[in-house]
Amino acid sequence: MHEHCLYVFLVNEDEPDWRKHLYILCPKANGEHRLVLIRSLPDMPTYISQTAMGYVAMGSRIYVFCRSNKHHMITLSIDCGSHTVQPPPDVPVLMSPRMADIIKGRIYVIGYDNGWERVMVVFNTETQMWEPRMIRLDEEGTDGCAVMADKMYMRNLSKTLVYDPKESK
Repeated sequence: MHEHCLYVFLVNEDEPDWRKHLYILCPKANGEHRLVLIRSLPDMPTYISQTAMGYVAMGSRIYVFCRSNKHHMITLSIDCGSHTVQPPPDVPVLMSPRMADIIKGRIYVIGYDNGWERVMVVFNTETQMWEPRMIRLDEEGTDGCAVMADKMYMRNLSKTLVYDPKESK
């Protein structure tokens, strides 16, 4: 039986280092719910920018992609069943992720490289490997996307952008 759960990253500003913690929404005996800290998971470091992160859930895993202010990428694969973390292989390009989404077992992470050009890298969840090429996105950026019919739809100020993985465009 699969249980649906809500996980939440929260920052406690009362703590001196503003660590990000992962919580799960749990039912109480009276039918209400409460957020419970998952103590077995490491805190997310404070130097991670909240705007340079991408999250995606697939099956019983949450994948986290983020860039630290120390100029390196952090990638995590959180197993929601055991509340453990496994680091996937390093992202092949230094980037500031803005969003992540999934199509057919592949995670598409979109962000900006060091030259502030929009790029996309693809992680294959079956092989647990990054695909060998980085995709440059020519259009102006967006900070959100939706996946429908195995295509990614993004919107910028002037038009809707569609990325079709089958056509790599």
